[in-house]
Amino acid sequence: GELSMRHPLRTALLCAVALLALGSPALRMKSAVPDARMFGRESEVRRVEDAIGDTTLFDPSGASSMQVLIETKGSVLTPDNLRALRTYLAELSGLPGVAELRTPLMDLDPDRLDPAALARAIASPQIAAGLARSVHEDLALVVAVGAHPWRSEAAAQTVLAARTLPHPGLLGAAVGGTTAQLVDSRSALREYGSVAAILVVGWN
Repeated sequence: GELSMRHPLRTALLCAVALLALGSPALRMKSAVPDARMFGRESEVRRVEDAIGDTTLFDPSGASSMQVLIETKGSVLTPDNLRALRTYLAELSGLPGVAELRTPLMDLDPDRLDPAALARAIASPQIAAGLARSVHEDLALVVAVGAHPWRSEAAAQTVLAARTLPHPGLLGAAVGGTTAQLVDSRSALREYGSVAAILVVGWN
């Protein structure tokens, strides 16, 4: 007590160092997002989750599909935008972990079809129905079917790779979906969890 009164700053510094040392394990915590595994194996939600995640039972692509929202400079369906889109989609489809792309835009090739043929293709019943569900003015929604279970590390790496893919000639390409939500949740927990741990240690 007397020593701390004589040297208050040194004592405070030593106490802070000790608290940081004791709290340092909290900074190395691995974040985890609650999912169906928090329930017992007999629960209904857990049984469904386990079945979906078992690649020997079901195609894993449904839950791990990425929804990619693409923004163009003006209408999606102009020849220039279709060229830029097709270039980007070709790169996207080549990423490890992407099994296929579901979009009618790959059927619209302005370099193969003259303007009249392109207009007829856009108006054809099969393509027009798909465009009505996935294209709105300067926005296009593309589904990238995944090859891995949605909560696997491989699926997460596919999301990260898709998000860093260049998209020349396009205004933007945003990647969402179940796995993308998991990736973002983990990132937020890592970022704010570390800040919270530092604040708690510093406060004490």
